[in-house]
Amino acid sequence: MHLKINLQRSHGRLSSREPFIVTEDENLILDFVSDYKLDDLIITLKSPYGGPTQYRARSPAFTVPRELYKAGELSVSVAVLARGEVVKEFTVEPILIREIPAGFEGMPEFEALCLNLRKYAETAAAVLALAEKLDLTFKTAAAGKTLGEANADGIAKIAKILSGYNPIP
Repeated sequence: MHLKINLQRSHGRLSSREPFIVTEDENLILDFVSDYKLDDLIITLKSPYGGPTQYRARSPAFTVPRELYKAGELSVSVAVLARGEVVKEFTVEPILIREIPAGFEGMPEFEALCLNLRKYAETAAAVLALAEKLDLTFKTAAAGKTLGEANADGIAKIAKILSGYNPIP
């Protein structure tokens, strides 16, 4: 499995935003792409199970060691060398790896964060709708209904909004 990583400014980003699968008999090869000459690199890998470990690479294609194919987060950083000196460093977005029956699935951490943000936005919208209903309840009370009547109306509306709502997806 070849995974293309674009190195720009001071960070690296996976070119594919989709999850990818690496089977047990397959290698995960990181293909680095940059405007810099990538013929002498120090690649640092860190996972929850080991590292940070540094590797020297003489080409922009690097095979991730199999012992790092475990569920968790794989952190990657790349240092570009010229005449033995580090001239540029890149921090690659973390790669999330999870174990599946066919092997391992990986995806950019950024995409996982976006998915969580969408869930939080939906929750925030529900909370804002609830706040608007409460505001309406208090305005109703101020308009002449007893507070008990207004609260009963508000509680019924809140119960209707929250029916079927699960805050923990």
